[in-house]
Amino acid sequence: NRAMLMQISLSPFNKLGIPRLREAILSLDPAILDADKIESLTAFDSKTKTYKAVPTAEEFAVAKEYQQSGEPLTAIDMASQYVVAMLGVPVMLGRLLSQKTKLEFGDHAASVEESCQATLTAFQQVQDSGRLAKILQIILKIGNVMNQDTDKGDAAGFRMDSLQKITNVKSNTGPNTSLLNYVVEVIERQKPDLLRLKEELDRVPDGARVELEDLVGVVNKLKADLDKVKVVVDQAKTQSENASPDPMVEVMEEFLATARPRAEACGVLITDVHQAYQDLGRFLGEAEGFHKKQSASEYLRILVNFVKQFDAAQEWLAAKKRTELAAEKRRIAKEELAAKKAAKQQAAADGGTRMEGGGEA
Repeated sequence: NRAMLMQISLSPFNKLGIPRLREAILSLDPAILDADKIESLTAFDSKTKTYKAVPTAEEFAVAKEYQQSGEPLTAIDMASQYVVAMLGVPVMLGRLLSQKTKLEFGDHAASVEESCQATLTAFQQVQDSGRLAKILQIILKIGNVMNQDTDKGDAAGFRMDSLQKITNVKSNTGPNTSLLNYVVEVIERQKPDLLRLKEELDRVPDGARVELEDLVGVVNKLKADLDKVKVVVDQAKTQSENASPDPMVEVMEEFLATARPRAEACGVLITDVHQAYQDLGRFLGEAEGFHKKQSASEYLRILVNFVKQFDAAQEWLAAKKRTELAAEKRRIAKEELAAKKAAKQQAAADGGTRMEGGGEA
């Protein structure tokens, strides 16, 4: 029932006591009311259509009648005592949710900022990577040679999503050899320093994990939550016109003064990331409007997968060399064994000849 539900929600405050809890709610004491405890108080119960530990208007009305009756609080259950104690707390639900917004805002904003920076860093690494540029040039040259008698044989560039197909393109240099395997063999012979591609793109995986549209949703929610805080502050101001000032007003106005500009800055930062994505595409020669067909995270994931395949091709090449070396050792050992056997046979033949010659003498 409702009283049981309320008592369960109040259980984190059992040691604190109801009078001290009231003081903490009035003063918005973060040492007592952290985000998790506020969640315990304000969680919505779908069955009763109420907030678990936020009294309804009807419950406040009953509590007020009981208070005016002069009956002792000890005669009622703990949940009812709590409702009586919360009489006179201005905009109770709003102040609790506003405090929760205040406590969580910094982490949410920092997450957006860090995610945006991770994506910008990834873009910059792609643009600055000399090894990547040279590898792409090598792939393009090899591809043009392979396609020289086709309508694809004079390509001046290729889209990033073409990298997804490179391991599926077979080389004519040997069975089970992909174009990427062949590219790595060429690089290993001619420009081995390019094999260290991953070193120049070590932050790209971080950027590939960032979904910009999710960040847009986070920022929109931050702004909406701040608007709700402003509404609660205005309500508190109205309710305290003929009473002592509500301490929440000053606390939340100070919070809004810094939070709103930061939320706006987060929105601008996301716009900057979108622009940087388009700039990267132009730098790499992508078609106009490519960013509308492929998100930044999808674009970067192509490169992350390519780097993994590039490393796998190096492992393939190392394994191939080990296999060839083992085969060469076996060949040499076989030849040495054959030479020894031949020498032994020759020695035996020579010995037999000498013996025959000695008998004739």
